[in-house]
Amino acid sequence: MRLFDADDAEWLQRSGYSKRVIVPPGVLSPGMFLQQVAFKTGDTMPPHFHNRTTEVFIPTSSGEMVINGERVPLIPGTVLVCEPGDIHGIPLVKKDFDILVMKLDAEEDDNEWLE
Repeated sequence: MRLFDADDAEWLQRSGYSKRVIVPPGVLSPGMFLQQVAFKTGDTMPPHFHNRTTEVFIPTSSGEMVINGERVPLIPGTVLVCEPGDIHGIPLVKKDFDILVMKLDAEEDDNEWLE
């Protein structure tokens, strides 16, 4: 058994969001880790995609993203799988929300930013 406390993880500020890695890479399997991502009202996350990484989004509060041009509501109890090549972002965060993101087959520099 291994227990991870999110409060022990350091928040890192990125363009349009903050994140902290709760379960680091290599603990579950190579290229797999769990992070918490927080979005603040008024922020934006530019559209981007990943060549190899699959992301599993698990909302802990309500918000929305745009995936391949379609607005997708994220509410607790739903799970969204964003596959390699899926273009995703948030044009405008309407209210604060958080998600857990499980990354699979993650590699450094796998983000392709479109703006």
